[in-house]
Amino acid sequence: MEFYNQAARAIDRVNNKHGSLKSIVFNLAANSNTKNKQPQAGSSASSIKARQVSDGKRLLRVVAETLRYRQVIESILSVVDVLRLESKVFGSSSKSSKGASSKQNERWQHPSAHSLVLILIHDHLFSSRGIALSKIHKIRAAIERHSSALKAELSRLMVRQAVSRVSDLADSFQRGTDSVDEDSGGTNLNSPRWMRVNTIKWSVDQAKGWFIDAGWTQVSSLEALTNQTSDSPDQLLVFAEDEHVTGLLALPSAVVLAKLAPYVDGRLIAQDKASCMPAQLLLGDHPHNPPIEVIDATAAPGNKTTMLSSIVGPRGKVWAFEKDKQRFKVLTEMIKLAGCTNVRCINGDFLAVNHDDERFKDVSCILVDPSCSGSGISNRLDHLSQTDSQKKRDENRIQSLSRFQTTIVSHALRFPSVHQVAYSTCSIWVCCISSMYLSAYQQLFT
Repeated sequence: MEFYNQAARAIDRVNNKHGSLKSIVFNLAANSNTKNKQPQAGSSASSIKARQVSDGKRLLRVVAETLRYRQVIESILSVVDVLRLESKVFGSSSKSSKGASSKQNERWQHPSAHSLVLILIHDHLFSSRGIALSKIHKIRAAIERHSSALKAELSRLMVRQAVSRVSDLADSFQRGTDSVDEDSGGTNLNSPRWMRVNTIKWSVDQAKGWFIDAGWTQVSSLEALTNQTSDSPDQLLVFAEDEHVTGLLALPSAVVLAKLAPYVDGRLIAQDKASCMPAQLLLGDHPHNPPIEVIDATAAPGNKTTMLSSIVGPRGKVWAFEKDKQRFKVLTEMIKLAGCTNVRCINGDFLAVNHDDERFKDVSCILVDPSCSGSGISNRLDHLSQTDSQKKRDENRIQSLSRFQTTIVSHALRFPSVHQVAYSTCSIWVCCISSMYLSAYQQLFT
């Protein structure tokens, strides 16, 4: 249990801006060894240091992964309030341990109940080993009493966020919400929560009117929003309209999506700004006349597909490809939630489609958003806990992804009526950007 207490203390100290994530974790691990482990006879300074580093790495992995999934867990807790339901077990539900004790005892004070629950729910939902406590331990039992509700809310959240993998869910939250700065410590509240108005169901003016009627205030710019939310994000109801993407609204990062009715019913779609760019650049932001047909080559989970659908309008058509059955299910659920009647979903591999297939003779634009390394996502924390072997596997994966990206872009460029292809990636690697373009060009024209 002490390991979980240490992990929760680390999160408390991150919240209270007591240093960088790494320094907090390794200081806690070192002091834990000093306090709890008497050196054995003959133990060398190097062996003690090695043990501290090993303990620190283990603690860092758990804390970094919990922070990576933090907003997902917070959203689940807003519906399944474990702290309230199990108040006899966890006691205070305070989110912070500020001022709880003197500096002398700070390292050993009881962690906040909220941080402890974050760690435990992370292990229960997202770790293959589960909660590393005895089955009869009261803390583990308290979490597992709500296992069905927690997992059900996780599943609902994946549908609402239009993702089929848990790792994608974490990334979707990280791209548009608060993050931990590993160098300076603390929480960065300057990244807004992006919500796109689904113009299939209502207009941008109607959306802004809904927020205003609900007591929200529209501010003039993104800068004004982030300046106001940095002090008390839980209490301010403010939003801003993005200046580049039509119908994209910025909300405070601390907003609880489950409490927004338009998000629940599909009138608002959680989609970060970068994800909106490919469709906007490919098609603009107004229905085309005459109507056009578009292919979304790798459509799941469906955010970009629904945006394409809203732009081409009811007289246009979007062909959405997804070969994985589970991801295809998520795609179709998202299309249904968004009310897209002009989308034709195909459970098949886009690469297997013949360029001369009559169904696609009128397709003039293709959006290609293949799997990538995700290296350009600014808020990712998983690199903190990677081993050398994992980094090597990542290098091999990046090369494999680059080859796939080249193949799919080359395939898209060969459709006879296509005059525009948009390729998007959140990778920063040259092999996935400029080198990929060069390879695709060579395949097409040599």
